[in-house]
Amino acid sequence: MKTPKRLQPLVDEGVIDSVVRQLMSGKEAMVFVVRAGADTRCAKVYKEADQRSFRQAVDYTENRKTKNSRQARAMAKGTRYGRQSQERAWRNAEVDALRRLAVPTLVAYGARSPETMVKIVQAIAALVPGARLERIEDANHALTTTHADLVAAMIGTLADRSS
Repeated sequence: MKTPKRLQPLVDEGVIDSVVRQLMSGKEAMVFVVRAGADTRCAKVYKEADQRSFRQAVDYTENRKTKNSRQARAMAKGTRYGRQSQERAWRNAEVDALRRLAVPTLVAYGARSPETMVKIVQAIAALVPGARLERIEDANHALTTTHADLVAAMIGTLADRSS
Protein backbone atom coordinates (compact mmCIF):
# COMPACT_ATOMS: atom_id res chain seq x y z
CA MET A 1 0.00 0.00 0.00
CA LYS A 2 1.21 3.49 -0.75
CA THR A 3 2.15 5.32 2.45
CA PRO A 4 -0.35 8.08 3.29
CA LYS A 5 1.14 11.58 3.40
CA ARG A 6 0.43 11.98 7.12
CA LEU A 7 2.33 8.74 7.95
CA GLN A 8 5.36 9.44 5.75
CA PRO A 9 7.28 11.31 8.50
CA LEU A 10 6.97 8.22 10.74
CA VAL A 11 8.39 6.04 7.96
CA ASP A 12 11.18 8.57 7.29
CA GLU A 13 12.13 8.63 10.99
CA GLY A 14 12.06 4.82 11.25
CA VAL A 15 9.18 4.70 13.74
CA ILE A 16 7.25 2.42 11.38
CA ASP A 17 8.57 0.32 8.53
CA SER A 18 5.53 0.03 6.29
CA VAL A 19 1.80 0.55 6.02
CA VAL A 20 -0.07 -2.71 5.51
CA ARG A 21 -3.60 -1.42 4.93
CA GLN A 22 -6.28 0.98 6.07
CA LEU A 23 -8.29 -0.57 8.88
CA MET A 24 -11.07 1.99 9.25
CA SER A 25 -12.05 5.57 8.70
CA GLY A 26 -14.27 7.75 10.85
CA LYS A 27 -15.30 11.34 11.45
CA GLU A 28 -12.07 12.40 13.08
CA ALA A 29 -9.40 9.96 11.98
CA MET A 30 -8.31 7.00 9.91
CA VAL A 31 -6.67 3.92 11.41
CA PHE A 32 -3.99 2.01 9.53
CA VAL A 33 -2.33 -1.34 10.20
CA VAL A 34 1.43 -0.74 10.17
CA ARG A 35 4.58 -2.76 10.70
CA ALA A 36 7.32 -1.67 13.08
CA GLY A 37 10.09 -4.24 13.09
CA ALA A 38 8.52 -7.61 13.88
CA ASP A 39 5.45 -5.94 15.42
CA THR A 40 2.13 -5.21 13.77
CA ARG A 41 0.50 -2.11 15.18
CA CYS A 42 -2.26 0.37 14.51
CA ALA A 43 -1.62 4.01 13.67
CA LYS A 44 -4.39 6.54 14.19
CA VAL A 45 -4.08 9.45 11.78
CA TYR A 46 -6.23 12.47 12.56
CA LYS A 47 -7.86 14.18 9.63
CA GLU A 48 -7.17 17.83 8.95
CA ALA A 49 -9.54 20.14 10.82
CA ASP A 50 -11.34 21.21 7.65
CA GLN A 51 -11.97 17.58 6.70
CA ARG A 52 -13.51 16.40 9.95
CA SER A 53 -17.29 16.27 10.08
CA PHE A 54 -18.25 16.73 13.71
CA ARG A 55 -21.92 17.52 14.12
CA GLN A 56 -21.42 19.00 17.55
CA ALA A 57 -17.94 20.50 17.31
CA VAL A 58 -18.38 22.08 20.74
CA ASP A 59 -18.20 18.60 22.31
CA TYR A 60 -14.69 18.27 20.93
CA THR A 61 -13.48 21.77 21.74
CA GLU A 62 -14.91 22.56 25.16
CA ASN A 63 -12.49 22.65 28.10
CA ARG A 64 -9.60 23.37 25.73
CA LYS A 65 -8.23 26.40 27.51
CA THR A 66 -4.96 28.17 26.95
CA LYS A 67 -2.91 30.41 29.21
CA ASN A 68 -1.77 32.48 26.26
CA SER A 69 -4.23 35.38 25.94
CA ARG A 70 -3.37 35.95 22.26
CA GLN A 71 -4.28 32.34 21.47
CA ALA A 72 -7.46 32.55 23.55
CA ARG A 73 -8.64 35.69 21.69
CA ALA A 74 -7.75 34.17 18.31
CA MET A 75 -9.62 30.96 19.18
CA ALA A 76 -12.67 32.93 20.27
CA LYS A 77 -12.64 35.00 17.06
CA GLY A 78 -12.04 31.96 14.86
CA THR A 79 -9.08 33.45 13.03
CA ARG A 80 -6.72 31.25 11.05
CA TYR A 81 -4.19 31.41 13.89
CA GLY A 82 -6.98 30.63 16.35
CA ARG A 83 -8.13 27.61 14.36
CA GLN A 84 -4.53 26.36 14.16
CA SER A 85 -4.11 26.85 17.92
CA GLN A 86 -7.38 25.06 18.56
CA GLU A 87 -6.28 22.20 16.33
CA ARG A 88 -2.99 21.86 18.24
CA ALA A 89 -4.80 21.95 21.58
CA TRP A 90 -7.29 19.31 20.40
CA ARG A 91 -4.56 16.98 19.11
CA ASN A 92 -2.53 17.36 22.30
CA ALA A 93 -5.61 16.56 24.39
CA GLU A 94 -6.29 13.46 22.28
CA VAL A 95 -2.71 12.22 22.65
CA ASP A 96 -2.77 12.85 26.41
CA ALA A 97 -6.05 10.94 26.72
CA LEU A 98 -4.60 7.97 24.83
CA ARG A 99 -1.53 7.94 27.09
CA ARG A 100 -3.72 7.87 30.20
CA LEU A 101 -5.92 5.10 28.84
CA ALA A 102 -5.44 2.04 30.99
CA VAL A 103 -8.30 -0.39 30.71
CA PRO A 104 -8.22 -3.92 32.15
CA THR A 105 -8.56 -6.16 29.13
CA LEU A 106 -9.34 -9.84 28.87
CA VAL A 107 -8.54 -11.54 25.59
CA ALA A 108 -9.82 -15.11 25.57
CA TYR A 109 -9.91 -17.85 22.97
CA GLY A 110 -10.99 -21.45 22.79
CA ALA A 111 -8.41 -24.21 22.59
CA ARG A 112 -10.32 -25.64 19.61
CA SER A 113 -10.39 -22.36 17.69
CA PRO A 114 -8.92 -22.32 14.19
CA GLU A 115 -5.18 -21.60 14.19
CA THR A 116 -5.61 -18.31 12.32
CA MET A 117 -8.12 -17.14 14.95
CA VAL A 118 -5.68 -18.02 17.73
CA LYS A 119 -2.92 -16.03 16.02
CA ILE A 120 -5.22 -13.03 15.64
CA VAL A 121 -6.27 -13.19 19.29
CA GLN A 122 -2.66 -13.49 20.43
CA ALA A 123 -1.69 -10.50 18.27
CA ILE A 124 -4.51 -8.44 19.77
CA ALA A 125 -3.41 -9.35 23.29
CA ALA A 126 0.16 -8.35 22.45
CA LEU A 127 -0.99 -4.94 21.23
CA VAL A 128 -2.97 -4.10 24.38
CA PRO A 129 -0.71 -3.10 27.30
CA GLY A 130 -1.35 -5.32 30.31
CA ALA A 131 -3.92 -7.48 28.54
CA ARG A 132 -4.67 -10.84 30.13
CA LEU A 133 -4.63 -13.65 27.55
CA GLU A 134 -6.66 -16.73 28.51
CA ARG A 135 -7.04 -20.05 26.71
CA ILE A 136 -10.26 -21.87 27.51
CA GLU A 137 -9.94 -25.61 27.17
CA ASP A 138 -12.70 -27.54 25.44
CA ALA A 139 -14.00 -24.42 23.68
CA ASN A 140 -14.05 -23.20 20.10
CA HIS A 141 -14.17 -19.63 18.79
CA ALA A 142 -17.79 -19.15 20.02
CA LEU A 143 -16.73 -19.32 23.65
CA THR A 144 -18.87 -16.36 24.75
CA THR A 145 -21.88 -18.45 23.78
CA THR A 146 -20.75 -21.93 24.75
CA HIS A 147 -18.89 -20.92 27.94
CA ALA A 148 -20.72 -17.72 28.86
CA ASP A 149 -20.64 -18.34 32.62
CA LEU A 150 -16.90 -18.98 32.61
CA VAL A 151 -16.19 -15.90 30.51
CA ALA A 152 -18.42 -13.78 32.77
CA ALA A 153 -16.54 -15.06 35.83
CA MET A 154 -13.20 -14.25 34.20
CA ILE A 155 -14.38 -10.72 33.40
CA GLY A 156 -15.64 -10.36 36.98
CA THR A 157 -12.27 -11.45 38.37
CA LEU A 158 -10.45 -9.02 36.11
CA ALA A 159 -12.75 -6.18 37.16
CA ASP A 160 -12.28 -7.04 40.87
CA ARG A 161 -8.49 -6.97 40.51
CA SER A 162 -8.53 -3.57 38.86
CA SER A 163 -10.80 -1.81 41.35
